[in-house]
Amino acid sequence: MEVSGLRSEINRLLQSELDDVDGIIAVALVSTNGLPLGFVQRGNLNISSVDLSLFSTLMTNVINRIRRINPDSWFINFKHRVVIINGDQYSVIIINNNDLSIIAVFENYVDINILTYRLINDLDLLSNLISGPLGK
Repeated sequence: MEVSGLRSEINRLLQSELDDVDGIIAVALVSTNGLPLGFVQRGNLNISSVDLSLFSTLMTNVINRIRRINPDSWFINFKHRVVIINGDQYSVIIINNNDLSIIAVFENYVDINILTYRLINDLDLLSNLISGPLGK
């Protein structure tokens, strides 16, 4: 699949999160090296895919460094790492699977369990799309 087709497929899936879950403000997909692969937002949020990419990369690196301090304290088979930062009105969730990160900005009334489940499923789907036969 060509790059523009892959990017539009990524953005289509990210857009479905904005459409299906009330309260999500922005969603981005970021590669391990910090490259933004997809980005969608609602309204006039003053944030860009680069902002979310930098933030996601920074937080993922911090978590990986903390993880190296005492690797035995982490679940060996735990595929996804989830970081949630709560603010007064909005929060940020970052889910990383060692290859990609998905990051979302959302209003605090959103059910975090449902959002986490949906984003993990999206991340797995996007990982397969990018690494599978369509992504090559």
